[in-house]
Amino acid sequence: MTGLELNKFLLKHKIRTAFGTPEQISEMPILHQQQILMLDAKATKQAYQAIHDWQMLSGDMLGNIPFAEDRFQHIQKHQISDDATLKKWLYQRPVAFADRVYVLPVFGSADEPAIYTTWKMIVKYAPVVFSGDNTVVVDVLGRWCLHYHHDDLLTFAH
Repeated sequence: MTGLELNKFLLKHKIRTAFGTPEQISEMPILHQQQILMLDAKATKQAYQAIHDWQMLSGDMLGNIPFAEDRFQHIQKHQISDDATLKKWLYQRPVAFADRVYVLPVFGSADEPAIYTTWKMIVKYAPVVFSGDNTVVVDVLGRWCLHYHHDDLLTFAH
């Protein structure tokens, strides 16, 4: 989906995504819009199934203990206090900007698409991505996972 197709999709469905409203996304540079792909219903279901198959999450959907016990060796937490500190903390995670990720709302509605994007876009737009309800950002290869709890708590596991 190109940036223009992304805008058309969002305007047609009038939904807010992890990257904001259709109006907010339309203000992004086209190059950024082109790196944020809304997955169709089938691909969204497959992304959620991959998370399930990789046994990443604990089943505690409230996010108090987001990750399955013994799944990851390292778990780091960050309480969000301001945008600059948030971006710096994300930048310091062992993830390359070019790495592809899925963005999955934990309590998303049935018609809310998963998003396929780059880690760079997550860091760049972190204040928007991590301002709504619980969200999971996961490496497409299942190497790491980032859980955002709506009380402004990030948990990164790898």
